[in-house]
Amino acid sequence: MASRGYVVGAYTYRLGWLPSAPNQNDRTGSLLQAAYRAIQDTRSCIRFFRKTAAEDGNPYGIDPDKIAVWGIGTGGYLAMGAGSLNDFSEVVLEKFINTETLLPYIDSTVFGNIYGTTQAAICLPNHPNYSSDFNLSVNLGGALGDSTWMDGEDVEPAYVGVHSQNDIFAPYYEGPVIVPTTNQFVIYATGTRKCIEIANQKGSNDVLNGLDASNDPIRSLIEFQKSNTMLLFRSLIHRNKLFRAQITFMVLILHYSQEVHLRHKVLHGNGGITILFNWWSQQSTQPEEPTLMLTPYI
Repeated sequence: MASRGYVVGAYTYRLGWLPSAPNQNDRTGSLLQAAYRAIQDTRSCIRFFRKTAAEDGNPYGIDPDKIAVWGIGTGGYLAMGAGSLNDFSEVVLEKFINTETLLPYIDSTVFGNIYGTTQAAICLPNHPNYSSDFNLSVNLGGALGDSTWMDGEDVEPAYVGVHSQNDIFAPYYEGPVIVPTTNQFVIYATGTRKCIEIANQKGSNDVLNGLDASNDPIRSLIEFQKSNTMLLFRSLIHRNKLFRAQITFMVLILHYSQEVHLRHKVLHGNGGITILFNWWSQQSTQPEEPTLMLTPYI
């Protein structure tokens, strides 16, 4: 993107939640708190760039009126959350209340306000006199804590997103977020597809109406990826034996979907995860030497 004239900044944000905690309140609360802190940090980053433009001679050459937040995975959560979380009441919904203490997971006296512009126990305000708003939220494989965060306010950006329907880390439309290693519930979240529908309905994406959807410079690459088939390996298997294979797909683009074909059987997975599958070779429709094919698609 930098080669195309964009100013690109990769920022860090405060990490840490408890996905393996046996108590659901610990899992849900720590995830919401981590998202809240990271949304504050995202907004602090935006204010930093605006401050440098106004006070420091604009060393990065930004346009303070044209700012986008682009995130993949967790970054996708932040891109949508920083665009839509504009009211503290949105983080004290019933689903965000500790079922044991009956207290909200987010305490503003500890975490500060939603913008990170107030002093609190673990919040040091940075550049509070500048706006945290931005113009475009780009989310790849993230989700939103609750659909009610998106209400079409003027301060909200336009939203675009890409998401695999088979994502195991975040729902494509809406659904539970599950810890993949333990299969434990964390939170019920709103996925990319539904968020974009809401943004369209609320008018947040009206600014995109004049764009020509057919003018897509990477369409040919996407079509190639959909149709391209790669031979991974060929294995000799004797009849009446159970064939087990464990394959880890390593891809550079996160949340990139794969469709695994083992002749007449189709399994699905996501880039970067491990798939374990069984194939019974005594089926008459299967060859002596089955070929495992990988067909990537978006």
